[in-house]
Amino acid sequence: MGIHSMMDSIELPQNIVCVPGPWVDRNDLIRAVAKQSGGYLYAGVAMMHRETRESVTVQFEDRNPHMARAFSCAGSSWVDDEALAAIEAHRSCVYLIGEGGTEETAKNRMKEAAALLKCGGIAVKVETAGVAHSAQQWQAFSADPHLLHLFRAYVIYVGSADEGYNSCGMHNIGHPDCVLKADVDPAEAAAVIDGFLKYLLFEKPNLQRGETFGLAAGAPVYQIRHEPCETYPPGDLFHNPFGVWKLVPAE
Repeated sequence: MGIHSMMDSIELPQNIVCVPGPWVDRNDLIRAVAKQSGGYLYAGVAMMHRETRESVTVQFEDRNPHMARAFSCAGSSWVDDEALAAIEAHRSCVYLIGEGGTEETAKNRMKEAAALLKCGGIAVKVETAGVAHSAQQWQAFSADPHLLHLFRAYVIYVGSADEGYNSCGMHNIGHPDCVLKADVDPAEAAAVIDGFLKYLLFEKPNLQRGETFGLAAGAPVYQIRHEPCETYPPGDLFHNPFGVWKLVPAE
């Protein structure tokens, strides 16, 4: 069975984002959404756009004392003392939970989370990738939700030379992740994974097992093979049901 036919039979994963905010209780959030979201209504367990009728399940929770630390770990490039103080001051957390696995559903979560930011939300954390963004960055993504912005919003690179490197979150937009098994430093690993995933997204190649990839002429060459996702087990929010493209140095 080819990679594309395999993907056609995959059950789509969930896409979950978290927005901490100032809402004292659920009724406070209901009022804020009605007045400030720019077209959404929140009632029962769902938030729905008035015009498109697109809806998402909402899970409202009280303040989480570990939220600031979670954002610090997931958004280290922008989380400074001021951002941490704002997140620490949150009164509640809103989780948007919906079907993922496509670019369209990723765009919907992006717009819904941006609507909560208009209502006082502080920042956004993608629970199904482990990456966090400032309100300003997420709003910029949402204002122009093309594929590169979806990629940047929902995908993160992790790992080490000892354990290998991998992307996490590509299942949010309907694609396999990338695993790199090579003795290289983190910066080079990030460049290879980033280049390969952009090639995958924008060139849309019909990849076959055993093909090779290199960033440029003269750069290290890697053999490509598609495998099930073993980095995270089934049921884990980070598990990619579309599998992974594993890159190993070509002999």
